[in-house]
Amino acid sequence: MRFQVIVKFGGFLLILLFSQFRLAANYPDITLKRYEIDSVLTLLPRATKTEKVELLIYLSNTYMSISMDSSKEYARLALKSAKEQNDKDKIAECYKLLGNISYYIGNYSNVVSYYDSSLFHYKMTNDSFGQAKVWNNLGIIYNNLGDYTNSINYHLKSLEYKVQTHDSVGIANSYNNIGSIYYSLEDYSTSYNYFNKSLIILEKIGKTKGLHQVYNNLGLISDELGHYEKAIEYFNLAMISAKADDDMMVVAVAINNIGI
Repeated sequence: MRFQVIVKFGGFLLILLFSQFRLAANYPDITLKRYEIDSVLTLLPRATKTEKVELLIYLSNTYMSISMDSSKEYARLALKSAKEQNDKDKIAECYKLLGNISYYIGNYSNVVSYYDSSLFHYKMTNDSFGQAKVWNNLGIIYNNLGDYTNSINYHLKSLEYKVQTHDSVGIANSYNNIGSIYYSLEDYSTSYNYFNKSLIILEKIGKTKGLHQVYNNLGLISDELGHYEKAIEYFNLAMISAKADDDMMVVAVAINNIGI
Protein backbone atom coordinates (compact mmCIF):
# COMPACT_ATOMS: atom_id res chain seq x y z
CA MET A 1 0.00 0.00 0.00
CA ARG A 2 1.19 3.52 -0.66
CA PHE A 3 0.64 7.00 0.59
CA GLN A 4 1.78 10.44 -0.42
CA VAL A 5 3.71 12.84 1.72
CA ILE A 6 3.58 16.31 0.19
CA VAL A 7 6.54 18.50 1.06
CA LYS A 8 5.94 22.15 0.24
CA PHE A 9 8.45 24.63 -1.10
CA GLY A 10 6.24 27.72 -1.09
CA GLY A 11 3.38 26.74 -3.38
CA PHE A 12 5.32 23.82 -4.78
CA LEU A 13 4.39 20.21 -4.12
CA LEU A 14 6.87 17.37 -3.92
CA ILE A 15 5.40 13.88 -4.11
CA LEU A 16 7.17 11.39 -1.87
CA LEU A 17 6.02 7.81 -1.77
CA PHE A 18 6.40 5.37 1.07
CA SER A 19 4.98 1.90 0.93
CA GLN A 20 3.24 0.51 3.98
CA PHE A 21 3.22 3.76 5.90
CA ARG A 22 0.34 5.60 7.47
CA LEU A 23 -0.55 9.11 8.46
CA ALA A 24 -3.01 9.78 11.27
CA ALA A 25 -4.98 12.09 9.00
CA ASN A 26 -5.89 9.08 6.87
CA TYR A 27 -7.55 7.41 9.84
CA PRO A 28 -9.81 9.86 11.67
CA ASP A 29 -11.80 7.05 13.29
CA ILE A 30 -9.34 5.73 15.88
CA THR A 31 -12.11 3.68 17.50
CA LEU A 32 -12.56 1.72 14.29
CA LYS A 33 -8.80 1.12 14.05
CA ARG A 34 -8.71 -0.18 17.61
CA TYR A 35 -11.57 -2.53 16.77
CA GLU A 36 -9.57 -3.84 13.81
CA ILE A 37 -6.50 -4.24 16.02
CA ASP A 38 -8.49 -6.22 18.60
CA SER A 39 -9.84 -8.46 15.83
CA VAL A 40 -6.35 -9.15 14.49
CA LEU A 41 -5.00 -9.84 17.98
CA THR A 42 -7.58 -12.61 18.41
CA LEU A 43 -6.24 -14.26 15.23
CA LEU A 44 -2.58 -14.30 16.29
CA PRO A 45 -2.65 -17.32 18.67
CA ARG A 46 -3.99 -19.68 15.97
CA ALA A 47 -2.17 -18.17 12.99
CA THR A 48 0.37 -20.15 10.99
CA LYS A 49 3.97 -18.92 11.06
CA THR A 50 3.54 -17.23 7.70
CA GLU A 51 0.23 -15.66 8.71
CA LYS A 52 1.78 -14.47 11.97
CA VAL A 53 4.33 -12.32 10.13
CA GLU A 54 1.61 -10.81 7.95
CA LEU A 55 -0.57 -10.04 10.97
CA LEU A 56 2.30 -8.45 12.90
CA ILE A 57 3.16 -6.27 9.89
CA TYR A 58 -0.50 -5.27 9.65
CA LEU A 59 -0.56 -4.36 13.35
CA SER A 60 2.60 -2.28 12.97
CA ASN A 61 1.14 -0.39 10.02
CA THR A 62 -2.17 0.19 11.78
CA TYR A 63 -0.56 1.40 15.00
CA MET A 64 1.34 4.10 13.08
CA SER A 65 -1.73 6.31 13.34
CA ILE A 66 -2.15 5.59 17.04
CA SER A 67 1.13 4.77 18.79
CA MET A 68 4.59 4.84 17.21
CA ASP A 69 6.01 2.83 20.12
CA SER A 70 3.50 0.04 19.52
CA SER A 71 4.10 0.25 15.78
CA LYS A 72 7.83 -0.22 16.31
CA GLU A 73 7.29 -3.10 18.74
CA TYR A 74 5.10 -5.04 16.31
CA ALA A 75 7.55 -4.36 13.47
CA ARG A 76 10.34 -5.83 15.60
CA LEU A 77 8.21 -8.87 16.44
CA ALA A 78 7.45 -9.31 12.75
CA LEU A 79 11.16 -9.11 11.92
CA LYS A 80 11.99 -11.68 14.61
CA SER A 81 9.33 -14.06 13.27
CA ALA A 82 10.47 -13.56 9.66
CA LYS A 83 14.07 -14.31 10.65
CA GLU A 84 13.00 -17.50 12.43
CA GLN A 85 11.45 -18.65 9.15
CA ASN A 86 14.38 -17.32 7.07
CA ASP A 87 11.81 -15.53 4.89
CA LYS A 88 14.07 -13.03 3.15
CA ASP A 89 11.22 -11.17 1.43
CA LYS A 90 9.47 -10.55 4.74
CA ILE A 91 12.78 -9.73 6.46
CA ALA A 92 13.35 -7.06 3.81
CA GLU A 93 9.81 -5.75 4.24
CA CYS A 94 10.18 -5.57 8.04
CA TYR A 95 13.46 -3.65 7.81
CA LYS A 96 11.79 -1.26 5.38
CA LEU A 97 8.89 -0.84 7.78
CA LEU A 98 11.28 -0.08 10.65
CA GLY A 99 12.99 2.45 8.40
CA ASN A 100 9.65 4.11 7.67
CA ILE A 101 8.88 4.32 11.38
CA SER A 102 12.31 5.83 12.09
CA TYR A 103 11.70 8.37 9.31
CA TYR A 104 8.37 9.37 10.83
CA ILE A 105 9.91 10.01 14.26
CA GLY A 106 12.89 11.84 12.72
CA ASN A 107 15.59 9.30 13.56
CA TYR A 108 17.39 9.55 10.21
CA SER A 109 20.54 7.66 11.27
CA ASN A 110 18.46 4.55 11.98
CA VAL A 111 16.47 5.05 8.78
CA VAL A 112 19.53 4.60 6.59
CA SER A 113 20.69 1.55 8.55
CA TYR A 114 17.29 -0.14 8.30
CA TYR A 115 16.96 0.65 4.59
CA ASP A 116 20.44 -0.73 3.91
CA SER A 117 19.40 -3.99 5.60
CA SER A 118 16.17 -4.02 3.60
CA LEU A 119 18.07 -3.54 0.34
CA PHE A 120 20.49 -6.33 1.23
CA HIS A 121 17.65 -8.83 1.60
CA TYR A 122 15.68 -7.57 -1.40
CA LYS A 123 18.83 -8.06 -3.50
CA MET A 124 19.12 -11.64 -2.23
CA THR A 125 15.65 -12.39 -3.61
CA ASN A 126 16.12 -10.29 -6.78
CA ASP A 127 13.07 -8.23 -5.82
CA SER A 128 13.40 -5.24 -8.14
CA PHE A 129 10.08 -3.76 -7.03
CA GLY A 130 11.10 -3.82 -3.37
CA GLN A 131 14.50 -2.32 -4.15
CA ALA A 132 12.88 0.48 -6.15
CA LYS A 133 10.77 1.50 -3.14
CA VAL A 134 13.72 1.53 -0.75
CA TRP A 135 15.96 3.51 -3.13
CA ASN A 136 13.08 5.97 -3.48
CA ASN A 137 12.80 6.33 0.27
CA LEU A 138 16.55 6.88 0.60
CA GLY A 139 16.23 9.63 -1.98
CA ILE A 140 13.62 11.26 0.26
CA ILE A 141 15.84 11.02 3.33
CA TYR A 142 18.83 12.66 1.67
CA ASN A 143 16.59 15.35 0.20
CA ASN A 144 15.40 16.17 3.72
CA LEU A 145 19.03 16.27 4.86
CA GLY A 146 19.83 18.76 2.09
CA ASP A 147 22.16 16.31 0.32
CA TYR A 148 20.68 16.84 -3.13
CA THR A 149 23.43 15.01 -5.04
CA ASN A 150 22.85 11.74 -3.18
CA SER A 151 19.10 12.31 -3.27
CA ILE A 152 19.12 12.56 -7.06
CA ASN A 153 21.38 9.51 -7.35
CA TYR A 154 19.08 7.42 -5.17
CA HIS A 155 15.99 8.52 -7.08
CA LEU A 156 17.75 7.64 -10.35
CA LYS A 157 18.57 4.22 -8.89
CA SER A 158 14.92 3.79 -7.95
CA LEU A 159 13.93 4.87 -11.44
CA GLU A 160 16.22 2.23 -12.92
CA TYR A 161 14.40 -0.55 -11.07
CA LYS A 162 10.99 0.92 -11.84
CA VAL A 163 11.86 0.79 -15.54
CA GLN A 164 12.84 -2.86 -15.13
CA THR A 165 9.47 -3.68 -13.57
CA HIS A 166 7.51 -1.51 -16.06
CA ASP A 167 6.05 0.50 -13.18
CA SER A 168 4.69 3.43 -15.18
CA VAL A 169 3.15 5.27 -12.23
CA GLY A 170 6.34 4.74 -10.22
CA ILE A 171 8.43 6.08 -13.11
CA ALA A 172 6.21 9.18 -13.31
CA ASN A 173 6.55 9.73 -9.56
CA SER A 174 10.34 9.40 -9.76
CA TYR A 175 10.46 11.98 -12.53
CA ASN A 176 8.36 14.29 -10.38
CA ASN A 177 10.60 13.78 -7.35
CA ILE A 178 13.76 14.42 -9.35
CA GLY A 179 12.18 17.50 -10.89
CA SER A 180 11.39 18.73 -7.39
CA ILE A 181 15.02 18.46 -6.33
CA TYR A 182 16.22 20.39 -9.37
CA TYR A 183 13.60 23.00 -8.51
CA SER A 184 15.22 23.35 -5.08
CA LEU A 185 18.58 23.72 -6.84
CA GLU A 186 17.00 26.45 -9.01
CA ASP A 187 17.86 24.50 -12.16
CA TYR A 188 14.44 25.30 -13.58
CA SER A 189 15.05 24.05 -17.12
CA THR A 190 16.07 20.56 -15.94
CA SER A 191 13.26 20.59 -13.40
CA TYR A 192 10.72 21.43 -16.10
CA ASN A 193 11.97 18.58 -18.29
CA TYR A 194 11.50 16.03 -15.50
CA PHE A 195 8.04 17.33 -14.57
CA ASN A 196 7.05 17.21 -18.23
CA LYS A 197 8.25 13.60 -18.50
CA SER A 198 6.06 12.76 -15.53
CA LEU A 199 3.07 14.49 -17.13
CA ILE A 200 3.53 12.69 -20.46
CA ILE A 201 3.52 9.27 -18.77
CA LEU A 202 0.49 10.00 -16.57
CA GLU A 203 -1.50 11.31 -19.53
CA LYS A 204 -0.43 8.36 -21.69
CA ILE A 205 -1.63 5.74 -19.22
CA GLY A 206 -4.77 7.74 -18.37
CA LYS A 207 -3.78 8.21 -14.74
CA THR A 208 -5.81 11.22 -13.69
CA LYS A 209 -5.17 11.03 -9.93
CA GLY A 210 -2.06 13.00 -9.13
CA LEU A 211 -2.10 14.96 -12.38
CA HIS A 212 -3.01 18.15 -10.52
CA GLN A 213 0.23 17.98 -8.55
CA VAL A 214 2.31 17.75 -11.71
CA TYR A 215 0.31 20.55 -13.37
CA ASN A 216 0.93 22.72 -10.32
CA ASN A 217 4.66 21.99 -10.42
CA LEU A 218 4.86 22.82 -14.12
CA GLY A 219 3.01 26.06 -13.40
CA LEU A 220 5.55 27.09 -10.78
CA ILE A 221 8.47 26.28 -13.07
CA SER A 222 6.87 28.19 -15.93
CA ASP A 223 6.43 31.15 -13.60
CA GLU A 224 10.11 31.00 -12.60
CA LEU A 225 11.10 30.89 -16.28
CA GLY A 226 8.96 33.95 -16.99
CA HIS A 227 6.36 32.06 -19.01
CA TYR A 228 3.48 33.64 -17.13
CA GLU A 229 0.60 32.79 -19.48
CA LYS A 230 1.73 29.16 -19.57
CA ALA A 231 2.00 29.17 -15.78
CA ILE A 232 -1.60 30.35 -15.40
CA GLU A 233 -2.69 27.68 -17.89
CA TYR A 234 -1.02 24.97 -15.80
CA PHE A 235 -2.46 26.34 -12.53
CA ASN A 236 -5.95 26.30 -14.04
CA LEU A 237 -5.43 22.71 -15.18
CA ALA A 238 -4.22 21.86 -11.67
CA MET A 239 -7.34 23.43 -10.17
CA ILE A 240 -9.70 21.57 -12.54
CA SER A 241 -7.91 18.26 -11.99
CA ALA A 242 -7.79 18.72 -8.22
CA LYS A 243 -11.52 19.46 -8.09
CA ALA A 244 -12.18 16.24 -10.02
CA ASP A 245 -10.11 14.35 -7.43
CA ASP A 246 -11.77 16.27 -4.58
CA ASP A 247 -8.34 17.44 -3.42
CA MET A 248 -9.32 20.81 -2.00
CA MET A 249 -5.86 21.51 -0.61
CA VAL A 250 -4.36 21.52 -4.11
CA VAL A 251 -7.34 23.58 -5.35
CA ALA A 252 -6.44 26.19 -2.73
CA VAL A 253 -2.75 26.03 -3.66
CA ALA A 254 -3.57 26.46 -7.37
CA ILE A 255 -5.85 29.42 -6.69
CA ASN A 256 -3.12 30.99 -4.57
CA ASN A 257 -0.53 30.39 -7.27
CA ILE A 258 -2.71 31.99 -9.93
CA GLY A 259 -2.45 35.12 -7.85
CA ILE A 260 1.38 35.06 -7.82
